[in-house]
Amino acid sequence: MSEANVVGREASDGSSPSGSEANLVWRTERTGAVADHPTDRYVYFAGATPNRMDPSDFFEGGTVTVSAATYAVVKAERGDPDAFATIRDENETTVVVEEGRVDEATAVEVERGWKRLTFEMVLPFELVGFLAQVAGALAEEDISIFALSAYSTDHVLVREDDAAAAATKLESLGCTVERAGSAGDEN
Repeated sequence: MSEANVVGREASDGSSPSGSEANLVWRTERTGAVADHPTDRYVYFAGATPNRMDPSDFFEGGTVTVSAATYAVVKAERGDPDAFATIRDENETTVVVEEGRVDEATAVEVERGWKRLTFEMVLPFELVGFLAQVAGALAEEDISIFALSAYSTDHVLVREDDAAAAATKLESLGCTVERAGSAGDEN
């Protein structure tokens, strides 16, 4: 099991300042060594709010990849083992597949024309408000989203026509936005 990281703020002399003079640092919990960036599980210590992480810290320097493929969100009679995502609840099954893979025989309703934005960063379960900040920022630009969370990170689907504006907005939050290569390069 990898060691947990402690995310905190400290001054150059190692004290715990408040406000803008604090620099974000990551220290390994076991050894106290400074890490370049968190890549595993985190605990945040800043002032009087232990165990509280700031989602903004993940945007700054974080990478978002815009899919080359265009996706469809499908209300289906059954799941698709090759889908990017399958969501089943007590009322329906939803699959997210590349547009060319829509199974018209099992599709009940289809929404086409979505690009997938993947946050290429490990987002800990304890992180509060990450998707809320993403959704809020994109809502300011009148961009509708379809949000999905994987175990380690989040994905947001936006309409193909909104992908450029979404990328620009995420860049304004501090993210680096990259466009994926050909559709064959993706999983």
